[in-house]
Amino acid sequence: MTEPIGKRWYNAPEVLCSWVSYDTAIDVWSIGCVFAQMLVRRQPFRGHSTRHQLQLIVDLLGTPSREELDAIQSKACRQLIDSLPYSEGKCKETFADASEESFDLLRMMLQFSPHSRVMVPQALELSYIGRLSCPDDEPTRGALGASDLELERREESVQTLGEDFFQEALHYCPDAGSGTCRSSTGSASRGTA
Repeated sequence: MTEPIGKRWYNAPEVLCSWVSYDTAIDVWSIGCVFAQMLVRRQPFRGHSTRHQLQLIVDLLGTPSREELDAIQSKACRQLIDSLPYSEGKCKETFADASEESFDLLRMMLQFSPHSRVMVPQALELSYIGRLSCPDDEPTRGALGASDLELERREESVQTLGEDFFQEALHYCPDAGSGTCRSSTGSASRGTA
């Protein structure tokens, strides 16, 4: 298993287990982690390693089903989770003060299997969020491909990248071209431009 990208505490099990491909279900998991944090005022999965992170997830959600375990592509990760002590989960106790509606939403977002997680359009229809939803003000768009990004279409050289970097710096510090720039604290610094 490799270390996942971003803050480990918000990574979905499939990211922690190094799946080859992901979809928007990883974002739903991350939103679920933030929502859980809002409900109990602390991050429920504060793992100090990938192994510890998975253990915390299993402790809270319960041991994944055999079907969920078999879907894990990494043999090492599957064995690691299989070796953890069996857990019934402790979501009910952890989120005992949450309303039934908020607990239902949380439970649907924090599913071990990405295929079992609620997707955003369905979440917007749930009673907890539905009353706040405004479909006319919720634009959606398909995923961007690499070819949609301007930088991917340009032929880059070290000099071109340096010029782009300098232009970006000028945007935030117009005096950089003169050799002197004021930081956000007001102190002067000498540029090398």
